[in-house]
Amino acid sequence: MKAAFYRYLPLVVGVILGWFLFSPPSFLPGNAWMRWGIHLVLVVAALVAVIVALVAAGLPEGLRIRKASGKLLEALPALRPLAVQLRELKFAPLGPALEVQVQPPALLLPMMDEQELVVGNLFKPSTVISKVGYDLGSRLAGEASLTSLVDPAGASLPSGPRDFRQVLPGLSPRELLQAHWQGLAYLEALGFPVAPLEPKRYQEQVAKDTADKRRVFFGAPVRHAFAAYWRTLTQRVPCRGPVDSNAETRAKLRALGRRPPTR
Repeated sequence: MKAAFYRYLPLVVGVILGWFLFSPPSFLPGNAWMRWGIHLVLVVAALVAVIVALVAAGLPEGLRIRKASGKLLEALPALRPLAVQLRELKFAPLGPALEVQVQPPALLLPMMDEQELVVGNLFKPSTVISKVGYDLGSRLAGEASLTSLVDPAGASLPSGPRDFRQVLPGLSPRELLQAHWQGLAYLEALGFPVAPLEPKRYQEQVAKDTADKRRVFFGAPVRHAFAAYWRTLTQRVPCRGPVDSNAETRAKLRALGRRPPTR
């Protein structure tokens, strides 16, 4: 029941807010312009509240992960084309498909390259409107990381001060992997060498990353809710572009006191 509620919540809220925005209720006080202003404030407040609720459901405390089963496995065929492409790049599954117990649940198929330096996360949410997504990630020394992805929506939420990201729309898995290795080389020159992954700790690491993202978001939930909405709407994220040149990386390096290497 809870999963169904969150599955339909964005759709229902979108319809209600859309209707409410263009049809201010007559019971609001003041003249037409005042009613419209009050009405707009209420809509924005409701929108922020819904975004915060959705993020809280998508980044739960004490995230649980288990082997996928039942209806969720019906989405597995949608992941197979990407899985085949990653197999061609010498990736292998870390195990069976997993159910990430967010609201609503998501199907996750983790794969790892033969050097155990890059993990590929293939996933599909069980929301009413959803699509297959994937990213490539590596752990770096000093509790840092690099994530490469093609969908800007995957980077709409803030990340930690040592979590570097690059959004490169339109790349194939092969091209994204090449860009990921280039990003790793750039960050290594800055003192963040790649660290081997530990396959047995994969689920533990996913839970930790989720907890870190939740902590960052709820450090300033209203500001981050506005930013997430704007980024999702416009597809403009500060980490768009290669990690050696995007705005988010430059800001994080300045905060860490690191100077980019001379080209």
